Amino acid sequence: DHPSGPLMMHALRFLKSIKALDDGNRLTEIGRKLLYYPLPPRWGAILALGEKAGAAEVAASIAALLSEKDIIERGRGAEVRDLSECDVTYRLGILEERGRGSGNRRAIESVMQVRDQLRSLVIKAKAGNADNLSKNPHGPPWAAESAAVRPLRVTAAY
Repeated sequence: DHPSGPLMMHALRFLKSIKALDDGNRLTEIGRKLLYYPLPPRWGAILALGEKAGAAEVAASIAALLSEKDIIERGRGAEVRDLSECDVTYRLGILEERGRGSGNRRAIESVMQVRDQLRSLVIKAKAGNADNLSKNPHGPPWAAESAAVRPLRVTAAY
């Protein structure tokens, strides 16, 4: 089944807002990278834009934090934090400290593993140009799909 007209229009507007599609609904460099990253488009855009801005390490950490179990310890004895801090900033600090003194250690290890995997993908994406990413025989399983189907695959992940 195809998405309804309003859902498709919403998805196209969203993909344009994260610069994955141009005004003619063609994939941009960022959109081609999103096909390679195993993340929802919003989080994949964090990686692509972070790499473009020279902040791939932080972008990989943020995408990993968003995609994995929360690293904040909950319940009795949990640390009370300064509510003026941004949640992502606070979590990045815990991740940077590798959970010394706070946080759920298992979740932190999981996030660090995902971060390292995402960072590796960003490095591979940077080494080759985005046009060649979808031709990579070791790339994502949808890499061989036609150019007309690719934007729909990205949209479906939203």
